[in-house]
Amino acid sequence: MSEKDSFWDISSLLPHGKKRTSLTASKPVEMADVTIPAQLSEDRREGTSGRLPISRMVAQRESLLSYVPSWNPLLHEVSVSRERSSYGLYGLFREDALRYLSEEGSEAPYVPFFSYIPQYSQLNAAQKKYYFYFRACLNRGEYIQANQSYLFLYVYEIINLPDHIDPSVGVLRIANAWAAYRETIAGIDKYMTAWLSDYALIHGVSCPFSILSPFLTQILPLSNLKEFYLGNAQTADDCRIDAILTLASEYDYKKGRYASGEHGSYFMEHIRAAAALSIDVILHREASIRHFQTVKKEYTAFVGALLSDGCRYTLSVSYCSVSGTEVLRSVLTSVVKYAENKVRASLSIKSRLSVPGIPEDLKALIDAYFERALPPRARRLQTSPRPLYEEMYDAPSVGLSESEAFDIESKSWSNTLRLVPEEEREELLAGENAEASFSAPSSKTDGELSMEEISLLSLLYREDTVALCAFRQRVGALLPSVVERLNEYFFDLIGDVVL
Repeated sequence: MSEKDSFWDISSLLPHGKKRTSLTASKPVEMADVTIPAQLSEDRREGTSGRLPISRMVAQRESLLSYVPSWNPLLHEVSVSRERSSYGLYGLFREDALRYLSEEGSEAPYVPFFSYIPQYSQLNAAQKKYYFYFRACLNRGEYIQANQSYLFLYVYEIINLPDHIDPSVGVLRIANAWAAYRETIAGIDKYMTAWLSDYALIHGVSCPFSILSPFLTQILPLSNLKEFYLGNAQTADDCRIDAILTLASEYDYKKGRYASGEHGSYFMEHIRAAAALSIDVILHREASIRHFQTVKKEYTAFVGALLSDGCRYTLSVSYCSVSGTEVLRSVLTSVVKYAENKVRASLSIKSRLSVPGIPEDLKALIDAYFERALPPRARRLQTSPRPLYEEMYDAPSVGLSESEAFDIESKSWSNTLRLVPEEEREELLAGENAEASFSAPSSKTDGELSMEEISLLSLLYREDTVALCAFRQRVGALLPSVVERLNEYFFDLIGDVVL
């Protein structure tokens, strides 16, 4: 029986291995007591120096400076603090950066290089030669073939050597490299949007708007401090205006029915210009609290970048929130709609947008702009010269006679009644007699109101309800056209509708 049982003992068939023993300690091991070999390859000794200092990783924050950015009215105050610790993480990177800073690059063939956190110690001889050539080209404005690792190593060098690379130069190098490679190196926008603003705020240099303007609307959604890219007091180009309107206006004029058609460029030109005037007034007002909600934000700078000790910063920024202020959104929405109404009127488009309350000073500013740029339609009609050849097609002038006009109309009605079946004549006469009485010729000319339009205004002003009902019955289906002509007349005259 025992032999049969041993047949099923699988362990006896397995090869015999070494017996494992467990170690026990009489007391816990302290991390400070653990040592590492002195001889380490350069790429594995980053952040260590003989003994692991894990038990002493205590960071201390020191305040560096606090200032008000004069170049950005949206930013009230910026405070910069630096964190120092007792461990030297990436300390060797700064030593290498200083050693290679004066290295002159010569032309070299492209060699692929990849690293999640690129460092000099990871480059072989061919890659190192190409990097120095790549850096030399970028510094003189030539943007040769590169990938994300080469580009990030270039940016890390600028970030970690502010005492050797002037920040006013460094911010331009970062911005130019970003603009040059953002289309060919995917995914760099989310890093560069944060790193460039952090670098500029820490060192007190202005944003290079002239470089970033072409893609400003694309990077704004990625920024945690959008106001940094919007508040330059000396730049009011189309890209910046579009960016502010994208964030702070609830109406997108580019998607409008008429702005997307044949008059698209015309709409964009004048709406942008009117909005730019209003935005500049809002941004430069001393009482900016009227339009903005003040926000204070504190965050760690250069998230995701390689930072040596002494380059770890914390930023505290107090600023006016553009996207988060409801009053500003309402004002800019009204500004855009009011400006579009002006453009529509200049093109004789009768449809108008409803405009909620708009500040009187901004309304006057927009009116003054359109008075200069687009004179009222009636004035343009009067001043535009008439081609000489059109006079050849003029009918002979016999003057205007109301009696003759009524005579012609009555004869036309007699002919009409001869052609209409008898059972339809009564209904036709009931409706058309009202229109005939309403459509009597008047002495209206371009830029003036007809007697019917003046009559309607008079009845409305006196609030004569009975007379208004009679007027409505008399004009019948033509009442909307009377109202529309009145609104168009007063919009050209005073910039607003009356009915």
